[in-house]
Amino acid sequence: MCWKVLLFASCSRILSHDPIPIPIRHLTLRRFRRSLELRDGGGAGGAENSEHCLTFMSWGTVAVPAAVPGESGMDAIVSWLNGASSADGEHFAEKPEITPEFLAPYDLILLQNLRGWEISEGEVQVFQDWVRAGGGVMALSGYEGDVAEVLVTNRLLSFTGLNYASMSEAGDTSITLGFCGYCLGSSSRQEGWSAEHPISEGISAVGAFAGRSIHGDGAIVAQEEGKILGMTQEIDAGRVFLFHDDWISYQGAWIQDAPSECTQNTECKFVSPLQVYQVPRLWRNAFKWLAPGRECFQVEGVAALEPE
Repeated sequence: MCWKVLLFASCSRILSHDPIPIPIRHLTLRRFRRSLELRDGGGAGGAENSEHCLTFMSWGTVAVPAAVPGESGMDAIVSWLNGASSADGEHFAEKPEITPEFLAPYDLILLQNLRGWEISEGEVQVFQDWVRAGGGVMALSGYEGDVAEVLVTNRLLSFTGLNYASMSEAGDTSITLGFCGYCLGSSSRQEGWSAEHPISEGISAVGAFAGRSIHGDGAIVAQEEGKILGMTQEIDAGRVFLFHDDWISYQGAWIQDAPSECTQNTECKFVSPLQVYQVPRLWRNAFKWLAPGRECFQVEGVAALEPE
């Protein structure tokens, strides 16, 4: 098997059928498998009949020291999706070299906190070309009370006509916990979902706290109090979805029941993330919309809704 000798030689010297070259410094075993799928006819962005239905990567700086790997860090949603869905993802805490060959194996990219990432104009163009050719992008904000968290994301997505609010202070959405918020993983109950958008299907509320509103002329997914909380755009063959907050990415927050003290409060007794929010469905809906050719993508416990 070629992967046994990756440290010593390029797979292009060993495999036949002109495999897609991938620089050794970026070639993980997962990406090597994906390059084989592409070589064998899967096409750009994945193979429907591969072991995993959909491939994605997450970009985001190293999480805060208190974060629990796989639960409350920027790798949390990747860890959860790898275990609970038919997707195969990996997280990059440091900026990779963005080339066509690097992006080719992936269906989706999740942009998290890119504070401090230095991306060249050439890399921005490569990213843009990948999206236009059919790539899907989902972006989140609300990681820090500083505009630096979204500057790189706004730059990467400037060609879409969508961007995050760039005020210098902390976020401007879901800024108060509201009633029973401490029973909801210290989040605000975010509603305002647009019934017309496929990403909103079956969703009444998710958690959020101190996110950033979205500006642009795309299709609205959610809005409250005059502020856009979710918006999509289609760019040639590609699709982009901006969501205002990052709370939905921390599985440790929304797979839990409410704290025991909540059950002693009669008004909040039946309030918990599991009972009130539909976060897994949001991830299912978002990925399905972003990668329309991946009908095989599913999330455990989240069934398709029957037409009314």
